[in-house]
Amino acid sequence: MIIFDSVSKCYGDQTVFKDACFTISPNEKVGLAGRNGSGKSTLFRMINGEESEDAGSITIPKGHRIAFLRQHRDFKESSTLLEAASSLPEGQKESVHKAEAILFGLGFTEADLKKAPSHLSSGFQMRLGLAKALVEDADLLLLDEPTNYLDIISQKWLQRFLKGWTKQLIIISHDRHFMDSITDSTMMIHRNLVRKMKGGTEDIYRQIVQEEEVFEKTRRKEEERIQKLQRFIDRFGAKATKASQAKSKQKEIDKSPNLQKLSRIHNLDFEFKEAPLESKVLLAAHEMTFSYQKEDKPLIKNLSLDVLNGSKIGVVGKNGRGKSTLLKLLGGFLNPDEGKIRISPKIQVGFFGQTMIDRLDSKKTVFEEIKESNHNLSDQDVLSLAGLMMFTKSASNKLISMLSGGERSRVVLAKILAKPCNLLLLDEPTHHLDIESTEALRQALEIFSGAFVLVTHSEELLLNLELDHLIVFDDKGARSLPYGFGDFLDKGGFAESSSTEPKEQKRDIKGEIGRLKAEKIQALSPLKQQMKKIEDSIHLLEKELEKLNATLEKAYMEKNGEEGGRIHKRIVECEKGIDSLFEELEKVSALIQDKTRTFDEKLDELAALKSLS
Repeated sequence: MIIFDSVSKCYGDQTVFKDACFTISPNEKVGLAGRNGSGKSTLFRMINGEESEDAGSITIPKGHRIAFLRQHRDFKESSTLLEAASSLPEGQKESVHKAEAILFGLGFTEADLKKAPSHLSSGFQMRLGLAKALVEDADLLLLDEPTNYLDIISQKWLQRFLKGWTKQLIIISHDRHFMDSITDSTMMIHRNLVRKMKGGTEDIYRQIVQEEEVFEKTRRKEEERIQKLQRFIDRFGAKATKASQAKSKQKEIDKSPNLQKLSRIHNLDFEFKEAPLESKVLLAAHEMTFSYQKEDKPLIKNLSLDVLNGSKIGVVGKNGRGKSTLLKLLGGFLNPDEGKIRISPKIQVGFFGQTMIDRLDSKKTVFEEIKESNHNLSDQDVLSLAGLMMFTKSASNKLISMLSGGERSRVVLAKILAKPCNLLLLDEPTHHLDIESTEALRQALEIFSGAFVLVTHSEELLLNLELDHLIVFDDKGARSLPYGFGDFLDKGGFAESSSTEPKEQKRDIKGEIGRLKAEKIQALSPLKQQMKKIEDSIHLLEKELEKLNATLEKAYMEKNGEEGGRIHKRIVECEKGIDSLFEELEKVSALIQDKTRTFDEKLDELAALKSLS
């Protein structure tokens, strides 16, 4: 059990949190919520022993192994597979297949496994870091935004993996749906206090709102009571007949609790300015094909898409398949190899993506970058926009070069808010946002009367927005579907991505369960037989070894050196054979466990579907 007892943490005169008291039980899975900068990552570093507490005590069991997903890693091995396998626990270093299975689950290909880690993209280096944390099989797993850089398919795999995690887990994620589906309790850092309760993020947010409403009502009543007492004192304090009463009422005021009004918590405030457009069609792409190298297979082939005024379009699929490329084509940053893109002459595009973040001038200030987006804005308007993105007046004078990745993304969002738009092209806009900011973005997109095309891995955002169109990137390329993400999942989702037609027959879940059970038996049977043969071979060698040791003792007693040497040589061979068989047994056993877990996860999903049908 991990115990925080009245723990406080400060940086100079800034309190991160104070008097934190909570426990993490064995096998407990906890979601950690809180605004950006509230201290979530600091708390992780304290658990991991990288930072110390300023007051109180932290108790972690001796020998407790902690795996921590780090944002920056130094890789030492020559290949991605060996790097992931290097995190295997002692005694399992040869179980490379376990590392291999996790890498495949996170979206690595066979070719990726052979690459040097330094040759991977930054996104896949982050995935490798995540794989190493999962491979460690530690007593406690600390995951800070593990879905960043994961596509929606790898995210689904990670979700299933963590649901099956049987040890301690603490996870930070801006995706409430993802986090709540895995955890059984939630911890939140709010107003410098750490609180923990059973249930998901919605439960703890609701509890905090209710408590703050009660506090505010109590504070106002107390304020009114004190004002009433003070009026009595002011009116009658000088009169001899009322002096004792006035004195008594002053004592009441002095003893009253000092209930300070809760400070206003600033949220990102999105309100996209809308540029009116009479044209019904903003953009029309016809039979569009594109590849970065002419000899390569096209990322996008013969894709047609009409973006109408008011269209709400989502883009989903694996990373590296062309989602960001599609937005660059629609935004005019790239030209299609084949096909045409017709654009309304009065279209005003707001583009959010890494392209725009990279184009920020490192020598300019936040204020200057926002002003550049719309020179008609007054200085006060620019400061207001900076404030909406949580930049204070002094922070708006910071150079871009001094900003974090999250702060730079907020500058780009401010630049979009600065000018009227009728089409938003948004590539992973929630990447650096916390839960509250993601919700603010969702609400802004819901009321935006223009059109948007949104690339996101956030299933919660995709489900909550009423999309009327979906672009899906899968193994067969890009395809356009005339419905939203919820309908896409109902029709089979990525598991049945080859078919875009509605199913005519009701899904036979009972039959699927029966077939899957049969497949499980068929898959495990030869492995179990192989395991039995290995165990029998070990047993035979152990019996032979026992006899050899007895014979060797007899040979030495009879001073028969030649016979003793022959027996000793056979003993060494038997011991090596037993060691080799045990290694083989471990591999087969791990493979059986992996296959069993995979089948059981699928069976659990089908059982859940059956209960709903």
